[in-house]
Amino acid sequence: MKKYIIFLIICGFCSLFSQEIIIDSIYADPYMDGSIKFSQTQQDFIIYIAATGLGAGDSGWGATQYDPNSIFRGFVSFWLPPIPDGFEIESCTLRLYQYSSYGENGLEDFPVWDNVPGGDTLFCIMDHIDYGFTLDETDWNKGDPGNYGTLDSNIGIISDNGNEEYKYLDVTEQVTNDYYSNRPYSQYRIRFQIDTDWDYQFDLVDFLQSTNIPSDDPLLVINFEQISNLTSDILLNHHVCYSYPNPFNPSTNIHYEYSFDYTSAMITIYDVKGSLIKSYICNSTGSGNLIWDGSDYRGKSVSSGIYMYNFIVDNYVILSKKMLLLK
Repeated sequence: MKKYIIFLIICGFCSLFSQEIIIDSIYADPYMDGSIKFSQTQQDFIIYIAATGLGAGDSGWGATQYDPNSIFRGFVSFWLPPIPDGFEIESCTLRLYQYSSYGENGLEDFPVWDNVPGGDTLFCIMDHIDYGFTLDETDWNKGDPGNYGTLDSNIGIISDNGNEEYKYLDVTEQVTNDYYSNRPYSQYRIRFQIDTDWDYQFDLVDFLQSTNIPSDDPLLVINFEQISNLTSDILLNHHVCYSYPNPFNPSTNIHYEYSFDYTSAMITIYDVKGSLIKSYICNSTGSGNLIWDGSDYRGKSVSSGIYMYNFIVDNYVILSKKMLLLK
């Protein structure tokens, strides 16, 4: 039996395959970056813009420091470049250079939080936030669950040791979300999961921000993958795709039509870690509709994030694309 295919994806996938990658490196904007300190002495916020470091942790006594147990949080912002015509986001990595670390006043030691359960396993983490075009004291809590400026709280560990070195974090999901939401920038907060342990000692990490060595400044690396149609007979048979809605919540529709000889056709959904979430067998009439309700094969609701969609014919993936579930 001969079947003709036109593939319409109302959940947001186009049939594209990678032929070329463009790597775009974006340095942070020092006039939008900085640290916010909550001073225990003044009981007020102090903002540092375009300074040398982005600090996270708490302060102790020192030769020039008379404000112990004060709290630091860092903020970093990257302007997003336009996605090149004919390309899509493949991966995004955020890089910071950690130039100092104090644990109970010990240089190059990692912070240890006394009087706190698990205080030696509380690492420096990042939050995906939106603090706009200027940094001020109202941004202090952006990144906390429930705050209006929080996009994603605790997206991962940026540092778990006191080594002076580059630190990396995969932010593909966060940057993709920013592009989908038409934000001109991608912004993050740097912090510990505790404010202070009240031990009057430095527990602090510092990342370079605005320095005489720009190559060590905060960096966002975006890999753009070229979109191109395969020249196989399958794809030459007019396969079209568009998304609606994408991003989506709570469900999205997939419409498919196809017209060539085949033994089996199916649609599979994976998370960004490569775990199978759900699969569907396409019906044999050559067209159909399905609705993915954001649940896995056990019927359990999945979390918000990026999911990969594959259209497979006779064990051959002819389409693979991303969709974004927002909750």
